[in-house]
Amino acid sequence: MRVQVKRFMCDKHLVLGALYDVVEKLHWTLISANSEEGILIVAERVTKMLFLIRVNREEAGHTEITMELASGTFDGVQPEKEASCLLDMLTQIIDNALNYKKIN
Repeated sequence: MRVQVKRFMCDKHLVLGALYDVVEKLHWTLISANSEEGILIVAERVTKMLFLIRVNREEAGHTEITMELASGTFDGVQPEKEASCLLDMLTQIIDNALNYKKIN
């Protein structure tokens, strides 16, 4: 699996909070987390694929998230599809939060 990268124009803490929400909504398992370092290991709920997620502050108000398969290979399973699903949901939650903030 190639590393998937997504950039957000918001603070690292907002991205981390939204990421925890997405993991919970997808019913994935949080295996390990170090919020200070911005590193999470999560397991997809059906196949139990392990993903390594890194959340890095690039510059003031900009955060980058990378997601890759942590270990193993899975016959007939496309980890890119699962990673894209998580990142799409994360994007939607962050966009909604930022739009709400603009309105209020």
